[in-house]
Amino acid sequence: AVPVAPGSYRMRVAVTDASGKAGSTDAPIVVQLKDAGPVKLGGLVMGTDQKSPKLQFKGTDTQVIGFLPLYGVTNDMKISVVYEVRESEAGAPLGTAAGNILEMPGAPDTRMVWGGFGLAPLAPGDYLMKVIVTVDGKEAGSVTRTLRKVQ
Repeated sequence: AVPVAPGSYRMRVAVTDASGKAGSTDAPIVVQLKDAGPVKLGGLVMGTDQKSPKLQFKGTDTQVIGFLPLYGVTNDMKISVVYEVRESEAGAPLGTAAGNILEMPGAPDTRMVWGGFGLAPLAPGDYLMKVIVTVDGKEAGSVTRTLRKVQ
């Protein structure tokens, strides 16, 4: 991770594999927290556990967990989180699960939410993980990220 000021950037990633094949890609990115009513949402990071972020998942991965930081939280706010997996933004959820909320030591206005799903029922393909954040009984905002399962 590289700390940068909020704004629009171009990110270039270049790799070389063990056989010497190389490639690169450019992607436009916007670095900014998402307003969600009284709180702000960070970026959704997915993995199989808190130490293993991934961009795609294999059939041998048993689960996908999404981690999302919330900022601007006060102790009197009632926060709830729902995780959904969908085939598309417009499609109905294939599954839902309540999220877990953790207080962050040393950061009293920050919470980390996490939750997820087992991967076995999903066929290989692209899906969306959607996280819906509710504050004091009202939907404050949501974030989505592509979940890619390969064979």
